[in-house]
Amino acid sequence: MAGWGAPEPAPTGDEDSGSLPNGGEIDLGNGHVLKLNEEAFRALLHRPETEEAIVRRGQVLVDAANSLAAPSPHVSKLAEGEPLYTMSVQNDPDTTRARVRVRPTNIAGVVDDAVNSTLLKALDSVEAPSGYKDHYGDPIPEGGEHAEGAEE
Repeated sequence: MAGWGAPEPAPTGDEDSGSLPNGGEIDLGNGHVLKLNEEAFRALLHRPETEEAIVRRGQVLVDAANSLAAPSPHVSKLAEGEPLYTMSVQNDPDTTRARVRVRPTNIAGVVDDAVNSTLLKALDSVEAPSGYKDHYGDPIPEGGEHAEGAEE
């Protein structure tokens, strides 16, 4: 991140610019390169099945956040009967992928999250998708806890 008044660094391709990093090429080693078809890859990330999967995961997070919410008594009356957290789905074909954003619904949710870090706690409380060791980190390497040759 550039400092105040400093020029922004050149894009690295990791931003959500709509294109795949490194032009869609993945170096597999030993002179082998996997070249992804950007148009097909983007279509895959916008399929209805993909959107359904992220909506299910988003709803799990919304439910967890609403169950963990402990709103301040000073602002809870502003949200009587309303859930404090909700999600919005964005699946614009001009973007890289479909996504779900979980966020506070109202001022009581904003205050609750600021005071209690409810969204962070909700993310920590939900079960990781199968194949993932912890929560949303790297998948478990083949062969168990550590990949071959990995140092502790």
